[in-house]
Amino acid sequence: MLDLPPCIVINPGHYPVSQFEKVDHQKWTCDVGTILSEKIAAALTDPNCLTQGTAIALFLRTTGENCWTSKIPSFSSEFMYIGCLSHRSPAGVFDVPITLLQSSTAVNGTLGVSIEPQGVVDNLSHGSNKPASTIMQLAMKLANDLISHISSYPSSFCEGQEVICFPVSSISKWLDRVKQRLK
Repeated sequence: MLDLPPCIVINPGHYPVSQFEKVDHQKWTCDVGTILSEKIAAALTDPNCLTQGTAIALFLRTTGENCWTSKIPSFSSEFMYIGCLSHRSPAGVFDVPITLLQSSTAVNGTLGVSIEPQGVVDNLSHGSNKPASTIMQLAMKLANDLISHISSYPSSFCEGQEVICFPVSSISKWLDRVKQRLK
């Protein structure tokens, strides 16, 4: 596996999660860094991530053509990635709502699970505030589940950033479990 740092920050402040539905989604998917599943918990406790404000997002792409899929011919429409996004938030604020993004409210048919600092996500269903310790436990479970259900994956580059892709068929059961946990 790639030896990536626990916290990857791409264009700090340019794509705040609260403005997710207003950004150029094709450019956004190209600019966002990628973080491996076993690095989720490390990113949540990394001092740089906590100071800058961190969002760990697992997005399941269901529709739309973009630069990622065009560079990965074998995955023309559906894949999953794990990203570490940067946005502005007060240092030390880390009460975290866990939100299941519905395809009707997300961009371009995206369905995803996001772990984000308080106040970033507004008016999305299934949101619930949890203490950081609970988020740590959940992140570890999600990471372990992801590793156990995906034994191999292809990789590609998009705008200079490493992209890790997973076939949707490999994660359907895992995603169902995530949905159940977030109810």
